[in-house]
Amino acid sequence: MMQEASGPDDPVLLQSRSLAEAAREIAPKAAAQQLKLLDTVELAHELGSNVLPVSIKFADPYEFLKEIVKMSGNYKQGEKCAKLAVLLGVDTPVATALSLCALSALVEHDERYLKKYIHKVIEKGRDLPVVHELCMRIMDSPYIPGVMDDIYACALLNAPQDKLLETLDLIQNHRAARKHHDYEKPEINDKLVIDAMYARPRTSQYILRPEKKACRILNECSGIPTNELAAILTNISAPLALCTVMTENECPQWTKNDFLLKYEQALRFLEPQLNENLIEHVPPSVLISQTSMSDANVTILDRISNYGCDRERFVEDSEYRTETIIGLAMSDDEMMYADALQLAADFKMNDWPIHFASLENALTS
Repeated sequence: MMQEASGPDDPVLLQSRSLAEAAREIAPKAAAQQLKLLDTVELAHELGSNVLPVSIKFADPYEFLKEIVKMSGNYKQGEKCAKLAVLLGVDTPVATALSLCALSALVEHDERYLKKYIHKVIEKGRDLPVVHELCMRIMDSPYIPGVMDDIYACALLNAPQDKLLETLDLIQNHRAARKHHDYEKPEINDKLVIDAMYARPRTSQYILRPEKKACRILNECSGIPTNELAAILTNISAPLALCTVMTENECPQWTKNDFLLKYEQALRFLEPQLNENLIEHVPPSVLISQTSMSDANVTILDRISNYGCDRERFVEDSEYRTETIIGLAMSDDEMMYADALQLAADFKMNDWPIHFASLENALTS
């Protein structure tokens, strides 16, 4: 009857089941085998197989299970696939079936089901080539589960003798690659950490201790983008962070500290005129001020900060603004005096107090 069945849903199979159940008392072993085969055909049909019953009977159990798991999302039905593996008589059926389901989930980039199966596979899999293949494929994929160290161990426990060295090499390479990415993205901050190597003794009270976490990331990770590396270094040493940024022609945001950003801008603007000796001995504030005077892209309001004034308060507080402009007018510096006149005009201020302030400075200095 099995040979005569034209498909998994052929009525002949119902007759075959009835005969097998009736024959239990006469030939229990043969009847049990026949019922098991009929259960296999029925379950395979539930999972979408249209293979002839007689073909299922003579099919290679592992290869047939593999084809069933690959069909139309069957990897999501892990319990049914495991039951089919038991009926087919596959070696270590549950671990094998779940490994095949996990492999299909990996191919489909379905992390939810991969995560669901991986723990059971690690627990049950021993000396199984399919489990070894799963572990190797996970290491070759972008997916990095939280139990990666257990997957390394599982790969070794299931590795064939001739693939043991290959497995060890892949584990070593994968561990190294994980270190490249295994760090939290640094938070962009406004810290100005003075490096003890570049500070005068009297500034020792301003020197902060480097963050241990930042040091650990630098020791363990590589391949970090320049701006992220600089952001990490701002927790350790502002000079080191700035030196790192200067290795690139342009660098994405790496700090929120206004002074460091202005110093970076000054170094880039004056780079053709600078040498190592000048950078070491000329105070950053002088270079920033020089850039403000020379760079056509720097506005008067930008220079306000360089003069030591509070830019935000200058814009919002009219009394503070008037005092600041008059203070600039009393300077001997021509640029500051010109800025005072321009700011007075921009903010609709009477320019007579400015001229009188300049005259007073000339008469008394």
